[in-house]
Amino acid sequence: MSVEIHDKLIALLSEVDGFKTKEGELKAEKQRHLELISVSEGEVTRCNGELDEVRENQLRLRREMDNLKEELFARPEDEVIIEDNAHNPSADAPSESERHKSWKDRQRTLRTV
Repeated sequence: MSVEIHDKLIALLSEVDGFKTKEGELKAEKQRHLELISVSEGEVTRCNGELDEVRENQLRLRREMDNLKEELFARPEDEVIIEDNAHNPSADAPSESERHKSWKDRQRTLRTV
């Protein structure tokens, strides 16, 4: 029985040694992953900074574009809009009906000829 116990102990010790080796490998891999995470976080921070710069440039350029548009389409300060009542269609309405009547009369005359 002592040989069986001895064999079991040796098997257990070899398993423990395998687990310790695997644990060491996993710790090294964990460390490598932590380093990759810190590098990635640095990249994310850098990208966020660049995105903020792009947004600021976009806003600045939009303001410049608005200023240029206002300058391009600006009306002079002394410009005054004057309404011309001579071309008011409602004022010509009675004469329009007279013209329309004369047109109809002309059509009738031409039909009879």
